Amino acid sequence: MSTTTVVSSLYMGVNKYRSVDDYIMYGRKLLQQNVNKIIYIERDLYDMYYAEEKWGANTTFRYITDADLFLKAYDAYVTKFDVITDNPEKDTKEYMYLMCNKTEWMRRAIAEDPYSSENFVWLDFGIYHMIRNEDVFNETIYKISCKSYDKIRIASGEKSGGESNRLVNWFFLGSIFGGDKTTLLLFCDMMKKKCIEIVKYENRIYWEVNIWYLIYLEFPDWFSNYESNHDVSILINYYKSEE
Repeated sequence: MSTTTVVSSLYMGVNKYRSVDDYIMYGRKLLQQNVNKIIYIERDLYDMYYAEEKWGANTTFRYITDADLFLKAYDAYVTKFDVITDNPEKDTKEYMYLMCNKTEWMRRAIAEDPYSSENFVWLDFGIYHMIRNEDVFNETIYKISCKSYDKIRIASGEKSGGESNRLVNWFFLGSIFGGDKTTLLLFCDMMKKKCIEIVKYENRIYWEVNIWYLIYLEFPDWFSNYESNHDVSILINYYKSEE
């Protein structure tokens, strides 16, 4: 039985990684899942691509705008944006603001809690691109929705990076995290605090996964990490028993 609310978001205002058509196609695979989910999306994208379809009571849409990215209010502080990336058109400071907002969408979903859930899980809207197999995707998403954790269940890779966070650190993979709402809210609060400290005192911003790692170093007991890659293991290993 599904006990977990899936949370995701589609905001294309600063997201130039893939085309809108790709995100719409991959996202539809997630929207078609028979699990409880709340999706934060721009109104024009919803109206253009999803409004005419019947999604059922287990899918809740909420409209978002540029103003919903909390770091936009601190933009004037970010005067030393200098990440090292091979894709500078994607990895802009505005894109970092968007990635760092995942925990804010999670916070909003927990506050609203349309399905009276104790557990929530974030899934990137386009996560299907890692799977590309409908049967496997359907099975794994359903099994994830039936799992409960009292810590932050999160996909982990290998620590990389360095250069004072100018490089991305893939200790956490970024596309999925979940758990009980009490611990998730601690994570959301600390993420917002850390982001604001970084922009104010370093005059920089970087990948959300780098900041998640800083939180992990301070509060490792909050986390239940599991090893995976950017492939189907990122979903399968979420619901596997902890070793």
